[in-house]
Amino acid sequence: MVIVVNAETSYWAQWGLAEDPFAQGYDRRFVRLTNSLENALTLLYFTVQRNRGAACVTGETGSGKSTLLHHLKQVLVEEGAQVLAFSLRGLTPVQLLRTILQGLGCPAIADDVQLLRQAVHLELFERAERGPRTILMLDDVDAVEDPAILGLLDELTKARVGSKYLINCILAGGSTLVRNLSIHPEFFTRLAFQVQLAPLTAAEASDLIRDRFAAAGWKGESFPISVEAVELLHQKAAGNPGRICQWLHQAMANELCARAGVVDPFYLYQVFSHGETAA
Repeated sequence: MVIVVNAETSYWAQWGLAEDPFAQGYDRRFVRLTNSLENALTLLYFTVQRNRGAACVTGETGSGKSTLLHHLKQVLVEEGAQVLAFSLRGLTPVQLLRTILQGLGCPAIADDVQLLRQAVHLELFERAERGPRTILMLDDVDAVEDPAILGLLDELTKARVGSKYLINCILAGGSTLVRNLSIHPEFFTRLAFQVQLAPLTAAEASDLIRDRFAAAGWKGESFPISVEAVELLHQKAAGNPGRICQWLHQAMANELCARAGVVDPFYLYQVFSHGETAA
């Protein structure tokens, strides 16, 4: 597949767009809250607002977990909460505790797990009195390699002052997350909610694409993604929004496709074939 490499004109400008509709990273303007994301957001928000302790959200790569966490974090920060959000991938117990302390604005000089645990709990106890609310938002929990990390999270999520949890924890990961958590029965039973993100419907996939184009400055009359292309994308991606955006990005960056000014199944099959060859 031939990809446009033009130092003067970015691929999206050739489609009449002001910016990249499929840029990496979180941008609230490009977020479309589907029914699945809305339901998940409501349950996770309820967990935090009602001080229910912990909840988890699962879904495959590209299903919208990270988008959901970013959106929830922004909402909570705007309400005055302190949110510590990071990935657990590759972290050791010491790194986890040091990251929490640093997020709370505390020095983390020691490399001893016991001392770090005490420091974290002491800080959380003090914050329980003076606020603001502390929320731990962790991604890639299914990728945890050291079981001691889940043990530390178990301790954190059961620490209370009276009936009030010292910290509320939102966990996100792939389909194995729930199974991994079940190894810690008490932790597992304390989860207020277990939310699984559903794939997009065909209508939601179409709305997602149109919303992203609108946010990127599309003002044309004839939409450049054919109905057949949207249907094919939805079917091939099994409703996964991440894959839909990735494949559409690749098709639009195809020089021949850009010259034609339309994305149709012909160019998409080139993208699919290229991906299979690369794999």
